[in-house]
Amino acid sequence: MKGYFGRRLNPAQKTVSDVEVITRDDFGQRILSPLPSQKLRNHSPDGFNWGYGGSGPAQLALAILLDATFDEETAQANYQDFKRQFVAAWGDNWCILLSEIEQFLEEQKKVYSA
Repeated sequence: MKGYFGRRLNPAQKTVSDVEVITRDDFGQRILSPLPSQKLRNHSPDGFNWGYGGSGPAQLALAILLDATFDEETAQANYQDFKRQFVAAWGDNWCILLSEIEQFLEEQKKVYSA
């Protein structure tokens, strides 16, 4: 099962340079890069952050949705709502599974098709 995991390397600082985001699946793990999402929309040239509603969390939300869906249109259409519902509320350490992301996207379809 695929998942995304974040942690602050130095929780006292809460800066972009002190965070790490990893994705894990059946094939192993890798650090999630902001670069693919920055090519779509560069909210945060410095990278990811979370725990509030700003540019670093927006970049992370876009990156996760892009990585999870492999679909630029879906990622761009949903990342601000994903940021508000999930990323803005995360603490120093967090995890979200692909199944939770897929459920969020299904609910988004229902909201916008009604």
